[in-house]
Amino acid sequence: MIKKLILPLRDPAIRKVVHGGEPLLPLSHDLPRYAAQYPFYDTVLPNLAKFLLEDDRSHRELFIVDVGANVDDTTRLVSAMSGRENITFICIEADEIYLPLLWRNTEGLSVVLHNVIAASRTEDMNAALARNYRGTSSIVNGSERRRAISLDDLIAGAATDIIKIDTDGYEAEVLHGLRRTLERADPLLFLEYSPRHLLRFGKTEPKILLAMLRAQGYGGGLICDYRRYPMGFNEFTDQTIRNFTTYCLSVPGFYVDLLLRYYEWNLPRYLGTGAR
Repeated sequence: MIKKLILPLRDPAIRKVVHGGEPLLPLSHDLPRYAAQYPFYDTVLPNLAKFLLEDDRSHRELFIVDVGANVDDTTRLVSAMSGRENITFICIEADEIYLPLLWRNTEGLSVVLHNVIAASRTEDMNAALARNYRGTSSIVNGSERRRAISLDDLIAGAATDIIKIDTDGYEAEVLHGLRRTLERADPLLFLEYSPRHLLRFGKTEPKILLAMLRAQGYGGGLICDYRRYPMGFNEFTDQTIRNFTTYCLSVPGFYVDLLLRYYEWNLPRYLGTGAR
């Protein structure tokens, strides 16, 4: 009721408790509601980073790229769980509406921010942003000139441990600009797979995204539903891709997150036996 009364006039920034942290968020943002409803929501990356830093086979500190950083609740939660001194971030957010909160939520962290579109190549392009005013934006065709950059050019040879991609339908374009990095650095990938967004905003056949991942050597992984509960480990065979895509499209509002390559650590925490 409060949101319905206030949001037509203004959308104030407020601090909300999310998994023990207090990020600054627009009143309209859905994250607090999701986190309160679903205890594992927005926890996969923080737990993965913590596991890697504690693993004897791992190295000193982590380098994480967050594509579609939004207001950057992920970076804040990862740093809170693993220690701000242990992780360096590159955060990419195309929508300037989130930049003031992005700056505020990353104060004191080792973060480099880029207000650009992560795309297949580096150029100035015609684009616009479709905002739903519940905390997300999608890149669409438009008349505004906006700066786009490929992640291969942006990362430029840096040792990269984890790449998160959450761009509401633009994931295929991001991956096209990431091929050299995937071949060279072999990072872990955590990305959203929403066939509806891919079709509507990305103008991409959904199964093409999974086929692209398979061609790059990311042929399977842990699949979590939109609440971040695990659905299982799957290899991306042609039949699996068809079945999986059909299921996502048949359930209203359904999408999943894919954790590719390093996922054995994840399942025990859902079964109550800890992250390891």
